[in-house]
Amino acid sequence: MDFSLYVVINPSVFRIEGSLLFDTEKITEVIRAGATAIQLREDSYIETSEFSKIARAVHEVTKRHNIPLVIHDRVDIAVSSGAEGVELGKGCLDYNTVRRIMGDEKFVGVAITTQRQAELASRANASYVVIGPIYKTLPGEFHSHSVHPLGTAGVREILNYCSTFEKKVPYLVSGGITVDNVQRVVFQSRAKSKSVDGIVLHYLVTESHEKMIDDIVEIRNLMKARPRFLPGKRSPDSIETAPAFKLKTLKPSEGTIHFSVRELLPMVPSIITKVVEQEPIFGCLVSNVSKDLVERMSTAIGSVPHFSRDFQEMKFPSGSLVPRSCLIQMDSITPAARDTYVAGLQAYNLKGLPVIFEPAGATGADFRRSEAAESLMASGYVTLIKGNYTEILHLAGLGEEERSMEKIKDTKDKNFKLEMGQKCRKLALREKCVVLATGPVYVLSDGERTAAIENGSLFLAKAGAQALGSILAACMAVEVEDPFLASLSGLLLFTITSDQATGNGVTRGPGTFLGSFIDEVWKTSQMSSDKSQGGEWATRALCQQIENC
Repeated sequence: MDFSLYVVINPSVFRIEGSLLFDTEKITEVIRAGATAIQLREDSYIETSEFSKIARAVHEVTKRHNIPLVIHDRVDIAVSSGAEGVELGKGCLDYNTVRRIMGDEKFVGVAITTQRQAELASRANASYVVIGPIYKTLPGEFHSHSVHPLGTAGVREILNYCSTFEKKVPYLVSGGITVDNVQRVVFQSRAKSKSVDGIVLHYLVTESHEKMIDDIVEIRNLMKARPRFLPGKRSPDSIETAPAFKLKTLKPSEGTIHFSVRELLPMVPSIITKVVEQEPIFGCLVSNVSKDLVERMSTAIGSVPHFSRDFQEMKFPSGSLVPRSCLIQMDSITPAARDTYVAGLQAYNLKGLPVIFEPAGATGADFRRSEAAESLMASGYVTLIKGNYTEILHLAGLGEEERSMEKIKDTKDKNFKLEMGQKCRKLALREKCVVLATGPVYVLSDGERTAAIENGSLFLAKAGAQALGSILAACMAVEVEDPFLASLSGLLLFTITSDQATGNGVTRGPGTFLGSFIDEVWKTSQMSSDKSQGGEWATRALCQQIENC
């Protein structure tokens, strides 16, 4: 049975307004929207005899669509209705008793919150296990409010522990899951050797039926879009053919995902050549201050920014020439601006396209901006997080004493590189993305590979730094298989050409540097396609892989 989208419903959902009658045909709409399994919860306002009638009627519908019906806690209702299973919560009958009553052919699921409970469920041969709550429960959900949310990290720890069990069963995640965070749940809960097998979505009585149906449809679409974000070589049609939550079977056996930093360096000029030849369009949500610089830098490299500050427009522009990546620079954090960021992130997630996020000002010193950045990241999947040392360390969840390492004067010291590499790697592993920390030494990591880049003009601290995101977005647009390679290519073009601009004899200060810098980007980009010498500029890279971080 497929538990990938398991919808929990209260019987009161079926009550016809102003009547004591129930409309079970609503369950058909839930199934058609994408539900793969249904659970009925007991309603204290409904008598047992009435609940039993509803369960039997619902079961007739689920049988016609060949999906399982599970009853929560009430073994008597599960038996009388002929439901395919029962799910046990805290304070229920013990598992062995329920199994004897239900028989060997029925499902008996167990809800757990700890590793110990997961182990007991495995020993009892539970049919499936629900882990939760992952997030703070929503009004109308059924988790105990005394249970502290596990978060993606807590779920990942339990999945890691469960991966050692001999018996393999589906592991589902529940609690506070919505359209805004479902991709984060699926992608970031993945343990090293175990993935989430499904999500539990609570049909909320506080929402309209139409709203819940729309949410189920959108969640199913977001789940299907997930394969595009996995690293490594995949079939172009994997987004349509890969079964939801079977992604752990897709192994990155091809492509450049296992290449070391040293092996990637000769490939950098070819990525820049692709940008020049393909002239990719990228979505651009940046501040008005950065807009002019982004436009000038994009002209130099050959890409085309699609600027937008409108919520509806960021749903995804229509037409044949659509953006292939998106740059989100967190500027204003008004409710309208935050809605626009979320709309942009989710639109590009749905299309399976990369998103670069710059959490400007998201440090411990500004709670509102920090909360806005973390809220946005919880709304979808970010391919690359780019920030200065303080922003990256804060998003990694480090303490004030560790965050003070940004004050170290000698940033080119090997110990600094190692420590910063460890912090970036930690965040990259947690978010399953690429992380770039900017400063006197640039540190780049995707969790598997971590590099320190020491190129970069001192003038970048005064002028031009905001242009890096536009170059990264252009490279991401043409190299979707390996975001680390795309990021490395854009970063090296940016830093090496800034060095060239500083030493070309024209630059006298920040004012003359900016114009000279943009010219160098254009000249170097154009030369990259020349096989005889076009890639020579990349040999100036002061780039090393950070080992043992």
